[in-house]
Amino acid sequence: MSKNRTVFLVDDDTDDQDFFKSALQTIDNSAFLLSAFNGEHALEMINGGNVDPDIVFLDLNMPRMNGAELLVELRRMESFDLIPIILYSTSSERSAIIECMQLGANDYLVKPNKFETLIVEIRTVMDKYLK
Repeated sequence: MSKNRTVFLVDDDTDDQDFFKSALQTIDNSAFLLSAFNGEHALEMINGGNVDPDIVFLDLNMPRMNGAELLVELRRMESFDLIPIILYSTSSERSAIIECMQLGANDYLVKPNKFETLIVEIRTVMDKYLK
């Protein structure tokens, strides 16, 4: 990827954030990762003008405002109309996946346990949505 990309990750688990950051750096060390700890924190960052992402990854299960609730809020914002939003969760429940896709998610990734798998999944999504 030639352009410096800004990736916005919203996830309440700091270990998962670190795992994601390491995978992203392996894929594209010029990418800039912004992180928020829940949906409310993400909205504060966005409303503060501190976020202009090329792609967004949302954890589904978070306190205060979960990923599905944040997804709805982001899709109401004109500035997020064309930004790919990927749900990134440990939940592999078909009903959760269908609901998130109906709410406007572009894709849904189940968090893998293996680092190599995460690299492949993030690379695949970024190649698909960031042309």
